[in-house]
Amino acid sequence: MAQVRNQDPAEGSREVIDYELERQERDQNRVDHLPGVKVSGQPQGGAVAKAEREQRIRDRAHQMWEENGRPEGSGEQFWLRSEEELDAHEK
Repeated sequence: MAQVRNQDPAEGSREVIDYELERQERDQNRVDHLPGVKVSGQPQGGAVAKAEREQRIRDRAHQMWEENGRPEGSGEQFWLRSEEELDAHEK
């Protein structure tokens, strides 16, 4: 049975965060690969590290969203806070 995507999900929901990451990944992949160069099917140009980082951000943003009562309209706020936490931790 095909999964139907909610056309109006709550801001900050896991679905919105996943959708935004998919969009960003598609955009990134457009510049990761050189035209005319065949690749093995594996992510190129640092895409693996980027995907792993984004997954950590996604997981933490979702955790913060749930800890704060799943407020509507706060997805970007939790995403940015998650990025800041990860950046501070990686330094």
